[in-house]
Amino acid sequence: MNKVAKEMPLDIEKLVNREQVQDLIRQYAIGDKKEEKFPKIEMEKPLKDKDALFFSITSTDTATNWGAGDLKGKIDMKTGQINIYKREIDGENWSKNSWVLQRETNLQELIKGQDIAPAFDYTKEMSQKYETYLQAQKQETPERTDTILDRIIAEQNYFTFKEDLVQEHGLSEEEVKGIERQVMKAFHQGNEQTPEEKFKEAYKQQLQEVLEEPQAEQTYKEQYKQEVLKQLGFSPSKEKAKEKEESKDKEKTTNGVQMKKETPEEREKRLQQMKEFESKQPFSKVYQLKKEVLKELKDLPLTDAQKAKLMQLEKALDQEKKAHDKDHSKETSIKKFFKGAKEKKAAKKKRAEYELER
Repeated sequence: MNKVAKEMPLDIEKLVNREQVQDLIRQYAIGDKKEEKFPKIEMEKPLKDKDALFFSITSTDTATNWGAGDLKGKIDMKTGQINIYKREIDGENWSKNSWVLQRETNLQELIKGQDIAPAFDYTKEMSQKYETYLQAQKQETPERTDTILDRIIAEQNYFTFKEDLVQEHGLSEEEVKGIERQVMKAFHQGNEQTPEEKFKEAYKQQLQEVLEEPQAEQTYKEQYKQEVLKQLGFSPSKEKAKEKEESKDKEKTTNGVQMKKETPEEREKRLQQMKEFESKQPFSKVYQLKKEVLKELKDLPLTDAQKAKLMQLEKALDQEKKAHDKDHSKETSIKKFFKGAKEKKAAKKKRAEYELER
């Protein structure tokens, strides 16, 4: 691995997109400063046709934080040179400040000795394993057990390799998806499907969607339940000390309801997933699932305030449905009106043509 690293240049752009590498840069930049005061690094998007990537590390100390970050950095995208600059404020005039070079290193030196897969040594092998998996998947037939076994082996080889790169070597999900898209595009271009294969693929996709639908609905209900419970005041932090110790860092139960510890980022992700589900489903389905959740929660030993809050949420949901049905009814009436007018116009035109022929 080290020999290869000396012979081949690093793909700097791919490396600096990895969270693990960005955290190494942040730790190097802050040096002996208190890490909790500099918890986050902000990477800027490189300008088009530019060879430099800039970043900033903002302090949480409001006394020194002027909005631009106390530390800034520059990465040369060709050489991997990293320069760290510190803001120095004029003691007599605080509105004046300048950025002074503090530290410098090279990306290759920074990741040396770290358990990070270089950005050049996995692409080819990963592409080959993914292509082998796609080929085995294409050739699999239910009638032949050997093709099923080939597909299972290829699938295990690929996903084990991918998981190792992501979890153990800091490869980002975006890099994985990028490689998969490239391989899939090349694979399908060289393997044009016959009409029979296209039909089988479409049927398989349709069957997969049917099988996944109940799971997607259950996931949505759990996500919605999590949100309602938060609004009702339930929280893992309100559990007994003994229960906390037994279920530390795991899903917890409050009065028979599973609660999850969530960071603000995790909650934002959950809400986004809920929005995506709602955008793909008719309103009637979303309404039905929410009503089922609210009905389940009514069986909990709620306080009077929680019961009132739950009734308020259900009332708001019913009003939303009423407004939706009203809008839908109006839209349907308008469509019927224009359809009827169009049909009358067509009939009138046909009669006029008939009269001319006579």
